[in-house]
Amino acid sequence: MPDLIAGIAKSELAKLRNKGLTGREIAAHLGVSESSLYNARRAYGLPRQSVPGPKPLEFDRVEFRRLWVSGVSVAKMAAQFEVSPATISKWSALMRLPTREGSR
Repeated sequence: MPDLIAGIAKSELAKLRNKGLTGREIAAHLGVSESSLYNARRAYGLPRQSVPGPKPLEFDRVEFRRLWVSGVSVAKMAAQFEVSPATISKWSALMRLPTREGSR
């Protein structure tokens, strides 16, 4: 395997990834396109970076169900669970909770 792929050294790429930089940030730092960075990562056999933030369905389901059934607004639930209102809607659908009045 060559020492550089698309002008990117594996050691430099690994170092920047370990600092927690995003692909976009690494590409900008190295002065390469995101697609070149992607190709180098794949060629070097490095795994995809995980996206920061809550993982899907890692929340208190009992509390979620209680709030949903008692009619607490989606906006208030989103604030409590520190997610977007869209996430609240997705979670309620995944949990097969009853739809609310005015919902599609």
